[in-house]
Amino acid sequence: MMRALKTVALTLIFCAPGCYRIKYTTRQPPAPAPNYDEWHHNMIFGLAEISSPVNVSQACPNGIALVENEQTFVNGLVTALTLFWIWEPSTVRVTCGVGQADGPTPSTPQVAFEGTSSKR
Repeated sequence: MMRALKTVALTLIFCAPGCYRIKYTTRQPPAPAPNYDEWHHNMIFGLAEISSPVNVSQACPNGIALVENEQTFVNGLVTALTLFWIWEPSTVRVTCGVGQADGPTPSTPQVAFEGTSSKR
């Protein structure tokens, strides 16, 4: 009975941590390929960040369309092989808006207001 309980516990330990995906989108249409696609490194259940945070304004100085942070199967496999979350990588992708990566920076943002206006 004790051996079966240990087997079930080990199976749950290896199956419980799953892949995840966090996706931030804007209203800009995305470019066909990501401008930034690299691993981000954390340690000890994500408590300590090894790599510096991703600067999305540097990857897309004129606007982003999509930012994804996910733990792929390969990331999870590396995590499991490093003695249970000592090193925990994730994949970060930043995609610029269509035509936004190389275009000029707008000098002033265009803001539309709805409502009444008064003339003086």
